[in-house]
Amino acid sequence: MVSYLPEKFAQKGRVLALKTEDGDWASGWRVEQVGPAVEDPPDWRAAIRQHRKATGDSLPKRALP
Repeated sequence: MVSYLPEKFAQKGRVLALKTEDGDWASGWRVEQVGPAVEDPPDWRAAIRQHRKATGDSLPKRALP
């Protein structure tokens, strides 16, 4: 899994707890690699929305006869 972390937490070998989609905390995640700092992380919601528009997945579904 890839996560964007604040610099103070992004230290190789550190074990963290990350918040899941349902709001619970999952512990035991270890930082294995630290990349360069990202000033403005990508908006994954916008990427998903753009993909749906490009593939037609956002269009209303038609009922089968």
